[in-house]
Amino acid sequence: MDESTVERDPRLLVILERDVGMFSLFHQVVNTLRLIEQHNLDCVPIVLFGTGCIYFHDKGFLGKRSVWEYYFEPLSPGYGENQILDELGPEPFETIESMRKWQERERGKVEFPQDLHLLPPETVDDVRNYARVLSSKRLSHSVWREAFNPVIDGRRLDPSSVSVSPKQIVDRYMKYRPHISQAIDDFHARHLAGHHVIGVHIRGTDGNRSPARGFDISFDRYFAAIEHEFDAVGRENCRVFVASDEQNFIDLFVEKYGDLVVSFDSIRKTDDDKVFGKGPTGQGVPAYITKSQDVAVRNGRDVVIEYGLLCKSQIFIHNYSGISDAVKYSVARSVYVS
Repeated sequence: MDESTVERDPRLLVILERDVGMFSLFHQVVNTLRLIEQHNLDCVPIVLFGTGCIYFHDKGFLGKRSVWEYYFEPLSPGYGENQILDELGPEPFETIESMRKWQERERGKVEFPQDLHLLPPETVDDVRNYARVLSSKRLSHSVWREAFNPVIDGRRLDPSSVSVSPKQIVDRYMKYRPHISQAIDDFHARHLAGHHVIGVHIRGTDGNRSPARGFDISFDRYFAAIEHEFDAVGRENCRVFVASDEQNFIDLFVEKYGDLVVSFDSIRKTDDDKVFGKGPTGQGVPAYITKSQDVAVRNGRDVVIEYGLLCKSQIFIHNYSGISDAVKYSVARSVYVS
């Protein structure tokens, strides 16, 4: 048989976790997909976020084992976590970790985009039905900052040259699991439908206290932007949906605007919680997420629901954060309050 006529198994690109927050992971997936489409890479993307991710639970969540699929549908219909996990034996995430270590040793030795690595052949041979598996772990998590400037085949890619927009990727690939979409729709119908929704996000915890990345939060600027919107459309027509990682910030907006403020019942930092914590690989994360795997899984769920609700806003007022960058893909107007 002519080899050119043989149907080849798909080449899978596995997007592996980093020890970062939910929307840093989200941006990593977005950026990987942008590069796949921009460079017409012949591969099927699958997200496997495992033990190196703060949101990972040993027992899985709602029947899923990869953190991405706790909250989102697989990127490619017919190619989800089980396409690989079931093939890697009883300890699939440990096998993936050994793959990761192989990538580190072989970095720079494979002729492929710098951030997309071949997995070790001896491992791939054990994965039934697949000719080749790739992985992506190191793409920058931010599409809005200068850090998104990867090297492709030895050529530095100018972010402005990427014609595939983040919004195109989100619209095409990012689909919620039913329990997430149901929670978003139910909350919106009960509390926000029929109103002019002012979406507000305030990133606190380690984000505004770390010496390396700390920033001031100007609540007066938030209030001024909200009241400008009140003047434009009528205070009585508005609802202020506030999302934050600190309960004190939510309380401050309720004190200011009373029943106009709506928030989702999320796990947040309280006065009793420390600010700084460490993820499973030692990277810095907000301490309140690290209390237990149950808390972390719930927090991941909550922040994805808050993201979905913020995306339904008519205007979005925010400071510096990963979730804010993601929401801006979907909201027509945004106000950055530093």
